Amino acid sequence: YYKNQIRQTLSNIEIYHIFESNKKVLLYLLQNNIVTITDSIYSEMINKVESNGNRYCYFFYPEIENFVGEEKMKDVKNELLSKDPNFFDNYQYKRKEGENDTYICSLIRKDSVEEFISYVTRMNLVLSSKIEPSIYETHSFLIENNKTTLFEYSAFFGSIQICQYLQMSNVKPKPSLWLYSIHSNSPELIHFLEYLNVEPPRLSGSKKNNDKNDDYSRCFSEAIKCHHNEIAFYITNNFLTQKEGNDDSKQKEEMILNSVKYHNYC
Repeated sequence: YYKNQIRQTLSNIEIYHIFESNKKVLLYLLQNNIVTITDSIYSEMINKVESNGNRYCYFFYPEIENFVGEEKMKDVKNELLSKDPNFFDNYQYKRKEGENDTYICSLIRKDSVEEFISYVTRMNLVLSSKIEPSIYETHSFLIENNKTTLFEYSAFFGSIQICQYLQMSNVKPKPSLWLYSIHSNSPELIHFLEYLNVEPPRLSGSKKNNDKNDDYSRCFSEAIKCHHNEIAFYITNNFLTQKEGNDDSKQKEEMILNSVKYHNYC
């Protein structure tokens, strides 16, 4: 609907940079000729490495190959096939899904606890182990936090049954679970963390003054970022209590800045 207006208002490279961090949207724009690959965009794509160690160009291999030709992409193709000889099987479907394509991740996302238990037992997996990064992952939070554990990944997708199983299997819940659980938008998971007395993730310097108020402010900011406002209100009402005689202007200023930054005007 907005295709013509977008292209008339913004340059090709501007559109690319706006949506560069969201690979699913950028793929849609490329496939609908709202963005086209140029020499400068090709150079950026081919040289960019994401926080999880995967090359950015892996996700856009067909589009880049159409631009530069098969010969120039031969080395990239060989890299992908060396990772998995059947790499291009269901490639288009997996890109459209935009999620980690490993079997265990699919079980976690569905909260299939019985199949999960069967699989980890059969494969003799350590329950505190980390998720293998996938080139199909498109969520910036999961890409940036590239050492996500099974517990954290389960919390991110609100898979309460698997979270409960991991906790009962003596996997220690870490403070980072707060941030992952906020992304799930699951009140049940938030209450689960409260029940387990899981500490919030510490801000730098807060350990010194031992102020949990500061630590929960990071959780509050994450909820604003996600537009999960019910959780944001719950955090501010239950954890960000104003201390008597304390000036909360800094806290309010940070809240306003984050609200504007993430367009969460509510």
